[in-house]
Amino acid sequence: MGPSPFFRHIACSVPLLALLLLAACTPRQEEARVSRLALEALARELEQPIPEPLDLPLDVRCRGILGKTYIVPEGLRFGGLQPGSGFAVQLDLEAKEYNRLSVEMRVSRGAECKFSWSSEHEPVPAGNWHVLPAPSVSTEIFANERFHTYTLKLGPEHGWVGKIDQIFFAPSDVSADTLIKSFRLYYEAPDYPSQLAFEGVSHEILYGTQPPWTVRVPEDGVFETRLGLLDRAWKHKFKGVVRFLVTIDAGETRDKVILDKKLTPGIVEDHRKWFAIRRDLGEYAGQEVTLNLTVDSLDVPLGDYAYWGNPMVYSNARRDTDIPVILISCDTLRADHLSCYGYELETTPRLDAWAAEDAVLFENAIVPVTWTLPSHMTMMTGLYPKNHRTTETSNLPPEIRILPEVLREEGYLTGGFMGTPFWFLPDRGYHGFDHYDLPPGSQGFRHIYVTADRVQSWLESHSTSRFFLFFHNFDMHSKYHANGAELPYGPGDIEFRVFSSESYEKDMFAPWRFGGRQATRILTGYNAGNVQLGEKERTTLKLLYNDAIRMVDQNLHEFFSLLKQQGRYDNALIIITSDHGEEFDEHGMYGHFTVYEEVCRVPLLIKFPDEAFAGTRFSPQVETTDIYATILDVLGLPQDPKRDSLSLLSTLRGETPTREYTHIVRETEYASRTNDLKMIWDRRPVEEPYKLFNLQTGPGELSNIFTEDKPGALRLKEDLHAFHDSAVEGWCIQVKGEIGERTVRVLIDADSAFTATWRSRKGEENII
Repeated sequence: MGPSPFFRHIACSVPLLALLLLAACTPRQEEARVSRLALEALARELEQPIPEPLDLPLDVRCRGILGKTYIVPEGLRFGGLQPGSGFAVQLDLEAKEYNRLSVEMRVSRGAECKFSWSSEHEPVPAGNWHVLPAPSVSTEIFANERFHTYTLKLGPEHGWVGKIDQIFFAPSDVSADTLIKSFRLYYEAPDYPSQLAFEGVSHEILYGTQPPWTVRVPEDGVFETRLGLLDRAWKHKFKGVVRFLVTIDAGETRDKVILDKKLTPGIVEDHRKWFAIRRDLGEYAGQEVTLNLTVDSLDVPLGDYAYWGNPMVYSNARRDTDIPVILISCDTLRADHLSCYGYELETTPRLDAWAAEDAVLFENAIVPVTWTLPSHMTMMTGLYPKNHRTTETSNLPPEIRILPEVLREEGYLTGGFMGTPFWFLPDRGYHGFDHYDLPPGSQGFRHIYVTADRVQSWLESHSTSRFFLFFHNFDMHSKYHANGAELPYGPGDIEFRVFSSESYEKDMFAPWRFGGRQATRILTGYNAGNVQLGEKERTTLKLLYNDAIRMVDQNLHEFFSLLKQQGRYDNALIIITSDHGEEFDEHGMYGHFTVYEEVCRVPLLIKFPDEAFAGTRFSPQVETTDIYATILDVLGLPQDPKRDSLSLLSTLRGETPTREYTHIVRETEYASRTNDLKMIWDRRPVEEPYKLFNLQTGPGELSNIFTEDKPGALRLKEDLHAFHDSAVEGWCIQVKGEIGERTVRVLIDADSAFTATWRSRKGEENII
């Protein structure tokens, strides 16, 4: 047998030596060289006996505040006279014994309930709950005639620490009639260490003084942690102050001080964020030492809100076999607007050269879903959205591990740096990062050069090449005026107005700013039929988008130059891709709300270590799902057969076949795609529920050629339904009647956990 068609395609561009080098440089490291105290503390915590739940007696001990309480056979009835009314109970408990509050109640009005507490750190005099800002947590409520059970998470990140002497519960934020059936504090084994964020930077945390920590110091060992004081400690009239002390016991040496730092955030603004600490432990290399982490509140109770951010001991040694892993996500970047993908404007001169000299360019990379959260979770998990089950209203299930968690177990330092916060909040499932950096809460996004500065700072403070970096930028995405953007698209730096400089005129979008329509609202108004854009405006929007691409192109070039200066480039695995593309009215819309090519086809460029496959262009279709398996393969780590991901390295080697079908979903549209044909199925009651397009002879997906007897149509349709159809198991509730607007309410009671899929009138599906 002769070589495969692919190997005939690349035979002249891939030296055999490069293949051998790639295979030789990826042995699995036998020793993980990072010890993380937060993970070790969590493991110890999970070994401890689970404390008994505390059921609050709903009797006369519940004292109403600004309302009246009545003991009735069903429980405790509470009639609020003022917004925020509730009841208080005297208690004596250790916060660490409980991390959940469960309340079963019926509330007549309101939007949320609130649980507050008084502790040794912040005593609340009886009767003053309505005027003192006590620490608290809250959750949404359903105000109707039904009983519902609400669960509130309690943890040190909320100030739930130390001895609790009093609690207060407000069942509603407005005056309401409430009947409470049960009120329980209990402990639930956590899946991850608690996290705390200061100015957008999140770390796994430990509260207060720690038990002695014994660890073996690796070569070029470093002790690193962050110091932080909860903002409650310095926003009060009486300012908190705390002293952090770390000593080391090694051999005959006892209590040698390696850290002695006092934080006074009420005075020093720099103390109001994470304060980074690193100490060289090189003199103890190979030794087993004990680190003692102590907190002293200096007789100021608010100083007890003291936290260690991700204490760890790791090796800063540089090894030739270490492979840095860098995943760069260029949010909202469509493939056909890069000049290396054939675009008529030179939007990416730097990436063009990089692809030609150092990387593999995948010409047909497809995302499985065309919006941010589930698309990124697919990259991180190697699972299709239907399998990782992340939606607008459901975060990643805790049992599913993502890339940084897997790589941390292999001794990698892990850092995540995002260009926008909302879909990247840690609670959504972005676990396993030693350092996780979001724009501060008041910022809706930040430009790539701002994020790049923070990435550079992180890299310069860690000399090891054994790191995983997730570097996200938001510059191509449409912007919101509320976040400081006057235009829907465009670069943050005026020097990158390369393509729009002649087309753009000051205030050319001013006519659509009345009535609050600014920036992205212009686009949503156009989609709704409320805004009309002329040809010049539509052209300018596209050129502003291209300007943003040019800016990202330049900044990525500068980032690669930094890696080369640091000696971390040659052996690095660098992946550049996107979560979805963007529509510019090709099919009547702006944004990313469909499954057409302009939205589902994204760039994918991969630089493998030591120039393997450099300069190759690969035309068969692949998926961003495959990023997960590709990273594991390059590092020589075992694959997980339960993942949907396929290694692109294995595909390039000719060891595994290419994908015959790829699949895409967005709202009511579902698609299956081959390299030549694409079928779209719209679940709404539309005139043409099926559309078939020839991607080779009919670019632009403008001519529907679907007929049942069209060659390839039947197989594509069968594949589409086999992949996208919902499971038939479970309940099916159909609402019959005349077509039109109606309100439908389905109430389901269950004594144990269950999974249900709800499909709306428009056809959207959600897991509940």
